[in-house]
Amino acid sequence: MDSDSGRAALRMIDKLLAERPEKVGHDFSEATRCLTAFRDSLISRFRETGAADDQKTLAKVNAVLAVIVGGHFPLGNIPWNLIEKSRDELAGVVGGVRARSLQAESPMKRESRSQRRPQSMSGST
Repeated sequence: MDSDSGRAALRMIDKLLAERPEKVGHDFSEATRCLTAFRDSLISRFRETGAADDQKTLAKVNAVLAVIVGGHFPLGNIPWNLIEKSRDELAGVVGGVRARSLQAESPMKRESRSQRRPQSMSGST
């Protein structure tokens, strides 16, 4: 599953939270694009598995997306507190998706990837 788009959305939301622009612009649009790409990958996974956990994950990402779109087109002030909470929820989702993806990999792939990691200077990993 593509958690890269989820991590990209986190980076964009972090940027929004750091800058807190008074006018909405490109950063909200980019965060929305990344979130919809992540959601699309979750939809594909749910269609394949039909698993309740995948459906819950998809519901969480849809809720985050709703908050970001609401921040992009606010009726009043931008709801920064809701965006912060949604960012934290998304971080948990992205971490969970990544963990499930790693578990789903074949042992051969995991071993191959771990062999590519550079070892520390002391020789321990």
